[in-house]
Amino acid sequence: MSGSGCGAGRAGTYGFNCANVRTYLCLDPSAQCAISTAGSSKSFSFTCGNGVTHSSSCSVGGTPCFAHETSTACRLAHSGISPADAFDACYADAPVDARVATRLKMSELVAGDYVLDTTQTASAVLLNQHARVARSSALVRLTTSTGEVLELTPDHVLMLDGAWQPASEAIVGSSLSTDGTSPSSRVISHTRHHGRVVNPLVASGQILAGGPTGLPFRATVTRDGLERLFLPESLVEHSLFNALASRSPDEAQAFNDEWLEQAFDGPAADFFISLVQHHTPSRLIPLVAVGLDAAFTSAFLLFYLSTTTHMATLFISICLSMMGVVVLRKRAQPSKS
Repeated sequence: MSGSGCGAGRAGTYGFNCANVRTYLCLDPSAQCAISTAGSSKSFSFTCGNGVTHSSSCSVGGTPCFAHETSTACRLAHSGISPADAFDACYADAPVDARVATRLKMSELVAGDYVLDTTQTASAVLLNQHARVARSSALVRLTTSTGEVLELTPDHVLMLDGAWQPASEAIVGSSLSTDGTSPSSRVISHTRHHGRVVNPLVASGQILAGGPTGLPFRATVTRDGLERLFLPESLVEHSLFNALASRSPDEAQAFNDEWLEQAFDGPAADFFISLVQHHTPSRLIPLVAVGLDAAFTSAFLLFYLSTTTHMATLFISICLSMMGVVVLRKRAQPSKS
């Protein structure tokens, strides 16, 4: 048992191996909690003095994510805002102007929002994974020489030492980059813990990810190997699913919460991820992206039409269309004299 992963003054915390990563559960020393692990430390539970047992998993095969409570992004007021102006509004020492852009928690983003993915570009949010459905995972906390704190899962890819690397590769002295061309800050502390996560799925596959204060850093929205799916950005950003999701953000988020969250926790998702990471030639990646768009769009339409309200709307639309066809045909018929 050790509290070294939780910072000073937290001597009562517990450490355990989570997905082969030394992870710390930061608990109040007075809570008198006991922790136990199962399944090769892929799941754990802890029971505190009040008799309540809490359980969670290490998300060994889960989606790479950011910390739910501390991670922030820069959301543009609308897609016409200059990314450079948005960056200044979110991160420069200037008065906040919500008419341009707002720095906010990633958990507040919804489908259709535009966020900075670099200092000079912005991209659309397709979905926000785990924003409303609680998921927890092992996390890496990187503290920089300029005071920023970035928390994300160990397999999450970010710009590290000038190259795309998983966060688990960061060590003290590693450099993080804001603009992607030069190091902005160096890592002075690298610790592990466990917490709730969130992951805005951005069309470009990248996002400027920050903590509560300070500068953001370039990161992807996926794990090592899967960033290939986002290389044909024009296919993703101008996909049919993106168009539907941006026009119905509440329904798109509900679709993610009720359908996709469960689908991506299953063995089929693990098989697909392994296939893309290790066995799919680069020339086939655009085809895979188009196939995913078709699958997501079809599933979303089924979900959208599954509610009584939407079925009623569809029924009325079909009736009106049929009536319109009848009227047009009647008009096309020659009048009888």
